[in-house]
Formats: sequence, structure tokens, C-alpha cells
Amino acid sequence: MIGGETMLAAIDVGYSHTKSATDGRRAIFPSVLGEVQQSHLDLEMAERNGYIQIETDDGTWFVGDAALEQSGLRTRRQDRRWIESPEYLALSLAAITELTQATGITVELVTGLPVAYFADRGTLKERLMKTHSVKRANRRRGQRIEITDVVILPQGLAAVLSEALDVNGKIKSGPISQGTVGLVDVGGHTVNVATFVELREIARQTASIDAGLWGPLTEIGKRVNAAYPGQELRGHEIAEAVKRGFIRHYGEERDIAGIAQDVLKPFARQILAEASQVWGNAARLDVLLIAGGGAEIVGPALISEYPHARIVQNPQWANVEGYLRFARRHWG
Repeated sequence: MIGGETMLAAIDVGYSHTKSATDGRRAIFPSVLGEVQQSHLDLEMAERNGYIQIETDDGTWFVGDAALEQSGLRTRRQDRRWIESPEYLALSLAAITELTQATGITVELVTGLPVAYFADRGTLKERLMKTHSVKRANRRRGQRIEITDVVILPQGLAAVLSEALDVNGKIKSGPISQGTVGLVDVGGHTVNVATFVELREIARQTASIDAGLWGPLTEIGKRVNAAYPGQELRGHEIAEAVKRGFIRHYGEERDIAGIAQDVLKPFARQILAEASQVWGNAARLDVLLIAGGGAEIVGPALISEYPHARIVQNPQWANVEGYLRFARRHWG
């Protein structure tokens, strides 16, 4: 669509992946940026391959797979202040350009922050809520993105809303909206443990572990690379290998489930220890939801401990789905 467009948008800029959604459209790419090497890239071919090259007021980057495959110098920040960086803003704007090719875009936006960093929501809103100029490689015209309003939610609440609200943003009756819900949100850098009563967060029953899935994955990568020289697995490759349970080494499948479990079991015990301090045996919870990018990796260990626990639908998309459903409720 070329010309003007008004949209409700949901963006989840995670340490692992950036995801965005609006009505009928979704986008996902690794949260990685890298320097542009023009001589090494055919820009027309890049767009056909799904590569993202973006120019903002702060600079020019390869984004996502383009950065992983083409850039020698890559940026993937994992600290609290990265929301103030040009790179964070570039990821957010790239996510919007993935949803539309309109040259003039007016956006009402819902996004979020980890519970531990939620006090920074004013800083993030100030960074986002303005007019931005963006240029994508192989798009004839630049894009003017005016973000007119921003709502920032705790990421944990978004995952609960993905289950508690219907696609139009109306509250569904049931134990999630009317009862007591526990949430374990397993992210790349943090794990949030939260409690909600009739969708109200109970602050004294909320905790954040400043140790997410990237730590265990990095250790798994080191052990796999030591056991199978030449693999040199990194970041996203390690996560995918753990989900599969095997790698291909000299053309043959090699099981790595044992290596992964040796590292993931202590990580799961750490989460369980934190959860037990908040909920005890969790008997008073009506439902225990497991969300986040690491839900499918550590979720089984939590489900074996708590019989009423379950992984939310499509956990990788739970936050952005919750944001979008809330956007429909908030702005109609």
C-alpha cells in the first residue's frame, strides 16, 4: 500500500527477536543490527531474500538476518539502558516498516518492558512518540512514521491479556480474567514471575530474575562446540538446535538433548526457587501460565512441578498478541 495509512500496531522488541503486528499482518526478525557493506550486497536481491536495510536519522544498518549473514560487526545489546539507544529505535522502526510500505504512516502503538524495568516507561514513550523519517533499501520512497500515542505495558501482563482478551479486545469470562493467575515469563535476559487477580497485578507477589535464557544457551553452545568441533553455533542457532534436540555434524544427526538438559535443569530449578518464594506450592493459583521465548524450552520442567501450569498459546507471540488485543480495546 503506497500513500497514507493509519494503524494500530503492537511491537515487542525482545533480546532475541523483534516482533510486530497490526490487523492482518505480522513480522519477526532477530534483534541484531550490523554495519552496511554495500559492496557485498545486491540490494534488489536483498529485499527479495527478506533482508532489511534501514536508514534512520541516526544511521544506516542491516537488521535481523541481513546483519547475521552480512555484517562482521554486529550489535545486540542486553542491558537496561538499550531502550535509549539508536539501535533500539531502529529495531522498532524496522518493525513498523515490515508491516507497511505506505509513505505516510500514523501509528497508535502498544509495546512493553520487563517488570524489572517498567519504571523506565516514560523514557521509552518519549523516544517513540514523535515523527520519524525512515528509508528502506529498494523502496523508491522514504517513509514518514508519526507515532501519535504510545501505551507501555508490563510484558507479563501482555502475555496474560493474550489469553484473557478475545481478538477484538473484549474480556473473556473464565479463570484467567476472574480468578488468580500466576505467570512465569521466560525471556532472553530476565525471567518475570507475576501474579494477577482479576487481571490486576499484585505487586508484592511479583519478582524478576536478572538471568534469562541467553545465559544457559551460551553455556550449551560452548559445550556443543567443544563436543563437536567446527560447529561454532551462536545465539539463535543454539536456541534452534536445543528445540530440535540434535545438530548435523559431517552430514549426520548428533543428539544434544543430554548436553542441553545438563544446563537447563539448574536454570529451571532457579526459576522454581524464585516462584516458590512468591507462591509457595502455588495451590492458591487458579492457573499458572508460562510465556516468553523460552517457554517451550523450560516449560516442561515447570509443568512437571505444577499440575495446573500450561504454556500459553503460541508463546513466542504471546506478548505482541496481548499488546494488539489491548490496542483494539483501548482505541477501538
